Amino acid sequence: MILKIYMIKQLSILVRQPNPFRFLLSRLLPKIGLKPQLNFYGSKVYLGHTKLSQSILAEGADQRADDVNFIKNNLMPGDVYVDVGANIGTLSLVAAQTIGSGGVCVAIEANPKTFQEFLANIQLNRAEIIPVLAAMWDQNGFVRFSDGAADDQNKVEENGPVAVYMTRLDKLLPTYVGARRINLLKIDVEGYEYFVLTGAEDIIDRVDKIYFEISQPMLQKAGAECQQLLQFLSTRGFVIQYPNGNPIVDMDSSRFMTTQNLVAFRRSKP
Repeated sequence: MILKIYMIKQLSILVRQPNPFRFLLSRLLPKIGLKPQLNFYGSKVYLGHTKLSQSILAEGADQRADDVNFIKNNLMPGDVYVDVGANIGTLSLVAAQTIGSGGVCVAIEANPKTFQEFLANIQLNRAEIIPVLAAMWDQNGFVRFSDGAADDQNKVEENGPVAVYMTRLDKLLPTYVGARRINLLKIDVEGYEYFVLTGAEDIIDRVDKIYFEISQPMLQKAGAECQQLLQFLSTRGFVIQYPNGNPIVDMDSSRFMTTQNLVAFRRSKP
């Protein structure tokens, strides 16, 4: 009976997919050890165990078109790009192509398994990316994570089986970028964005633009509020808007009950 319920549930998931065959391939191939290369906006990534790589096969790379276009339109050759929550490196690969050998691309990922897939993608593309395995926070030490099969659902757990080095962004970045300005900082860390930013207090004045994910339910789980995050940026000289250019007219947390991307930028550099 339990098996029957499980099979019905899996079948219902399959039939809802835009391309059920590609969806099925994206799940089955990694389980049997096959990792084909997938095209992603001029780069290649391996199909692996991450939800992101599987979704590229199942749904196509165009699902990330908005993110890719934002990266390309907001970086120039020679710029500095920092990616906090790099996952398997898709956006870091796009950024590295855009800024070229004169730029600096620092990409940070906290999940050790995902980080290994990221390293493989860097090697596959011979990309000029500085990969860092660490969790960004507002303090230094170690943090423990869960280790579930679904990489996008792993979270901080007090007694989790995976221990990861934890540090502040303002402590880490000078090692790799020196005193250079950070032209674009991207943050996507499943609700811990506020703590990444408060851990960048000493370098925030050198950041020109921030592209970040925001979600009130996820921030609350992490112990913060959307309003806290937005006020932190506003009081440090950032103007906050949607990626399409529309302004944020109200910082009330209730406006961000679904996951959205926002942009914080400076009208003038400090």
